[in-house]
Amino acid sequence: MASIWELINSNFGNIKIKRMRTPLGWLLRTDEGDSLLYIQDEANSWEKLEKLDFLGIPSSGSDTLLRRAKIPGGWLIARYTNKTSRTYDGDMSRDKSRSLEFVPDPQWEWEINIEKAEG
Repeated sequence: MASIWELINSNFGNIKIKRMRTPLGWLLRTDEGDSLLYIQDEANSWEKLEKLDFLGIPSSGSDTLLRRAKIPGGWLIARYTNKTSRTYDGDMSRDKSRSLEFVPDPQWEWEINIEKAEG
């Protein structure tokens, strides 16, 4: 039986994103299932989407990767955190989390000046 979830090709290896068609858009989720996001797409613009091309976003923590990709109507933001910490009994614990967010920006006017963001 075929899955109703389709894997979207992307250049961000830390997060695998799948999509499912809904009557008025798309439901997106990470492959691990720890994030779910609805994207409205009445014009069916996503039907021809072949690959998400993610660009870096500066983040404040070295254990967090932020990426953005142009999608119809704005930006898809993907966050991947891989944090290692010590538990109370001295053992090492690893916390991996993934999340997806949507930023409306129909003309893709959001520009990030990397030099100012890092300085």
